[in-house]
Amino acid sequence: MGDRVRVYGGVRPASSKHGVTVNLEKIDVLEVSEEIFYRNPKCPRCGARMKSAGKGKGFKCPKCGYRSLSLKKTPVKIPRTLKPGTYIPPPRAYRHLMKPPQRIGKEKTKPPTKMIPKWHNP
Repeated sequence: MGDRVRVYGGVRPASSKHGVTVNLEKIDVLEVSEEIFYRNPKCPRCGARMKSAGKGKGFKCPKCGYRSLSLKKTPVKIPRTLKPGTYIPPPRAYRHLMKPPQRIGKEKTKPPTKMIPKWHNP
């Protein structure tokens, strides 16, 4: 489609039963492209959707029989439901090393202020 994404996960090597597998743990959608498809033009006489008469032969109206070589397909933009952002799986799909979403952003930034003397010898 043309979307730009960054994926996080692990790669499972190929074996005799399956090929190389990517186990996704998180997806960052960086950029979402437009989705466009092309529709046949409407007949200028009756308003019905025209049919292709073949490659390089233009369009023909199935209702009134009007033919045209000059009409072109019209582009139609489809609204996307996907938005830029980070997508993570539900907690039931987490692996044992994955950080839960409620702990993301709460990383420790300061060193510990007081060490336990019996456990730590500088």
